[in-house]
Amino acid sequence: MKTSGLHERYFEMRKAEWSAATLRGARRWIADFFRFCEERCQLDDIDEVKAEHARAFEQWLTCMPARHGRPYSARSVENALLTVRMLFRWATAAGHVAENPFAEVVLHRLAPSACTLTAEDVERLLAGPSDMTRYGLRDRALLQAIYRAGLTVEECRLLDLADIDADERALCLSRGGRQRRVPMGEPLASSFNRYLAHGRPGLHRHEGEAAVFIGEWGRRLHPGVISRIVHEHGARVGLAVNPTALRRACMVHRLRDEDAVLELQAQMGHKTASITRRYLRAAREARP
Repeated sequence: MKTSGLHERYFEMRKAEWSAATLRGARRWIADFFRFCEERCQLDDIDEVKAEHARAFEQWLTCMPARHGRPYSARSVENALLTVRMLFRWATAAGHVAENPFAEVVLHRLAPSACTLTAEDVERLLAGPSDMTRYGLRDRALLQAIYRAGLTVEECRLLDLADIDADERALCLSRGGRQRRVPMGEPLASSFNRYLAHGRPGLHRHEGEAAVFIGEWGRRLHPGVISRIVHEHGARVGLAVNPTALRRACMVHRLRDEDAVLELQAQMGHKTASITRRYLRAAREARP
C-alpha cells in the first residue's frame, strides 16, 4: 500500500516522546492496519482509506485471532485503534491526508485493572528468591526494582551500572527521550548492593558488559526472561503475577491521595498526571 513514507515520518517525530517498546508496538499495529487495508479492502493508497475501512478494521480485530491463536483482548483492540487514530490525526493536521477516517471511531477507554496483589502478597514474593545464590540475589534485586522503583521490563533490561548513583541512592533512567531520577529506599538499595557485590560477579563473563541484570551467559537479560522470572517466583508462592501486575501494585499501594499523584507520576515516568490518576481511581475502587 502506498503511504509515501508517511508512517516513517510519524515515527521519527515520536522518537523523542515514546520508549523503544512503545514504538515497536505502534509499528506493529500500524503495519497490521495497512496490511489489512491492502489485502482485505483492496486499497492501493492511503488517501483511499475511509471511515468504513476504520470500522471494518475494528471488527476484524475483535473477531480475528491474534498471533498467539486467541482473540485480541479488549485492551489490545483499544491500543490498536488509538495508535492508528493518532497517526491519522497527525497526518490530517499536517495536511498529508484530506480527512481522518478514525474521527468517528469511539474508543471505550478501559480503566486500569484493579490491583489484586496485597502488600502481604508482594512481601511473600520479594522474600522468595534465595539470598544464598547469585541467581537468587539477581532475582530479588529485579523484583525489588519493579515493585519498589516501578521500573518497566524495558527499563530493567536497559539498566546499566552507570545508571546507579550509589552515593545519592538513586537510579537515573531514560524513557522516551525523558530523563528521570528514581530514589532507592533502603530495601531496594540493600538488594542492589548484595547483588552487585556477591551475585553479578559470578554471572559476569564478558568484559565491557554494562547491564545490571545479566543471565547465565553473562549477557543482558531478554524481556521474555525477565517476565518469566517474575512469573516463576510468583508461582512458587501461589501467586499469578507478571511484571505489569507487580508494577501496578507499586502504584496502587503508594497512591493514598491526590498529593501523591505528581510525585508518583515523576517516579513512574507517566507522560501526564491523568494517567497516574487513572490508577488512583482504580485503587479507590478496589478498596473494600
